[in-house]
Amino acid sequence: FDFSVWEIWGALVHGGQLLIVPHLVSRSPQECYALLCD
Repeated sequence: FDFSVWEIWGALVHGGQLLIVPHLVSRSPQECYALLCD
């Protein structure tokens, strides 16, 4: 593991959520915004 994994793990342990955005959604600002609002 590198340090970024520990940063993500720490956030998840303290109640954070991890959202993996599909590639096509990341290319559309409207779809990305809609995904984040859900």
